[in-house]
Amino acid sequence: MKTIMLNAYTKTNLGDDLFIKSVCERYPNTKFILYAPENYNKLKKRYKNLRVYRSNSILNKVINYSFRKLGISYVYNRRRIAKKCDASIYIGGSLFMQYDNWKEKYIFKKEMYIKNKPFFLIGANFGPYKTKEYYEKYYNLFSNFTDICFREKYSYDLFEKLNQVRYASDIIFNMKVDKKTERNNNTKNIVISVIKPSKKHIKGYDKTYYNGIKSIILHLIKNGHNVTMVSFCKPEGDEIAINEILNLIPEKYKISIKTHFYDLDIDKSLEVISEADLVVATRFHAMILGWLYGIPVFPISYSNKMENIIDDIGFKGPYIKLEDMSSVNPDLILECMGNEVIDITEQKIDSERHFAKLDNYIN
Repeated sequence: MKTIMLNAYTKTNLGDDLFIKSVCERYPNTKFILYAPENYNKLKKRYKNLRVYRSNSILNKVINYSFRKLGISYVYNRRRIAKKCDASIYIGGSLFMQYDNWKEKYIFKKEMYIKNKPFFLIGANFGPYKTKEYYEKYYNLFSNFTDICFREKYSYDLFEKLNQVRYASDIIFNMKVDKKTERNNNTKNIVISVIKPSKKHIKGYDKTYYNGIKSIILHLIKNGHNVTMVSFCKPEGDEIAINEILNLIPEKYKISIKTHFYDLDIDKSLEVISEADLVVATRFHAMILGWLYGIPVFPISYSNKMENIIDDIGFKGPYIKLEDMSSVNPDLILECMGNEVIDITEQKIDSERHFAKLDNYIN
């Protein structure tokens, strides 16, 4: 049995935790080591081939603090574990956006790579980025990796000269789900995934976005629908956003509103989304999951990564950019419920290619 270091975003984000789910379920006879906070033991109970090393244990905190004082890499513990593994995987979505502290994040990612051990990067997109230095740093780092499979053509085009670079449809397209054979419009339930824009480095749009979602919710309720607002990630402010929006809603309408906060119960969150008659998706993977379950989707794009996938998949339905939320037309969203569901058969097959090289290595 191979033992593989699994590097992922471990801040209780549904989209990223679906990546962990996908890998653990695909390779049940492979042991995966995840360096993550203690609450990720909830996933360990579900996936018997997953072992969690507690990144937030008192001992690890003391070690990391001491090493920082000594000028030693704060990724020391992660590297120590990875060196004992046969290979490493780095799996995620928006892993390479250029922020002000990008040099620190670059060092963190560079230290994940263990020389002379297989290293697989799958599921990610690159950017947005601002400087040539940023791009060149990662170009040189990527040249050392065993395999890189991006989730969009834009990112692939940036690094196509590297022989190990490929691209395929988002990994979650390949997730096995019980797709509804017939939507039950009698429930009239609409799921809205929300974000806190400022937590996604979109400054100055929180109020505009909240008011836009409020307008959508009131219009939906007045037309006889129920609404469930869903938080994908508490640390990124989704729950704060939900509460801010609820504060804008008159009391008489709140009886028609439910909330769902993701807390590492993947199955429950998937159930909530799968039972919707329409998904209003600000979260990237709310959009993907809506399509996967055969549900009409109205995307609210907060990033180029959403528009790149919308273009790649050939989605012809209406959507809006987050910065245009002050002019959102709620009638357009209601019209989406009558739209033909997009056929993602091609994407489901194509997303398999993310695992092509990893399959060969593990099997």
